[in-house]
Amino acid sequence: MNHQKAVISSGVAHGAAMTSYIILVISLITNASLLFGENDPQTVFVPITMLTLLVFSVAVSGLLVFGRPVVLLIDNKRRDAAIHIASTLATLFVSLVCAIIYASTVK
Repeated sequence: MNHQKAVISSGVAHGAAMTSYIILVISLITNASLLFGENDPQTVFVPITMLTLLVFSVAVSGLLVFGRPVVLLIDNKRRDAAIHIASTLATLFVSLVCAIIYASTVK
């Protein structure tokens, strides 16, 4: 049972890390004009930067959500992998619900 708690804790930690990363990226995007100044919207650097950020975010998200479960699957620990990914996704779902509730109360 202790082992299962450790797997769940690891999944929750990965979900929390993913939520923190999302908050960081959204904060960066929201405050980009304050951080980097106003640029000509026709510049080629804006789409290049956004696409690079997308690719980087997909890589980070993939590692945080699927990295540990894949290692567990390679080690033939299917049950641990399923528990880990379920706890990660459950944490992300709880974060989503909290964000929706918060957004509906802020005016």
